[in-house]
Amino acid sequence: MEGFESFADMISRIHFLIQKIKNDEMKKYGLHGSDAIFLFALYYHQPEGLTSKELTNLCHVDKAAVSRGLKELMNKGMITREQSDQKVYRLKYNLTDDGMLVAEQFCTKIQSAMDLAGEDMENLDAFNAYLKSMYDHLATFVGETKNEMA
Repeated sequence: MEGFESFADMISRIHFLIQKIKNDEMKKYGLHGSDAIFLFALYYHQPEGLTSKELTNLCHVDKAAVSRGLKELMNKGMITREQSDQKVYRLKYNLTDDGMLVAEQFCTKIQSAMDLAGEDMENLDAFNAYLKSMYDHLATFVGETKNEMA
């Protein structure tokens, strides 16, 4: 059990620090830390943009969180929504020039943090692959356990 406790403790501590970085960086622009993930996703999907449904899937957050985040970012002038007769959930969102600037600065800060975090690792790609594999196995386990309880 000691191995699990140590692992879970470190994951929690890392998560806390990542949240702190997001909160501190977004506060500079009058935004919430939770807005960072949407800026990040839209930054890497410029200029095609993303729909709210795509953001929900890509960011692994619920529809309500996406809706709140997009509303906040639109109110702050960080994003725009395309104008169309389509239903709202099918419309694409894109960064404004201000949003692009904030997203670039945030991505630079996050990359610096990740470079520092992985500084002592010889093969960061292998480590990330291991974490992905661990996630996949745990997701399967949770799915199987959920089915057992039904």
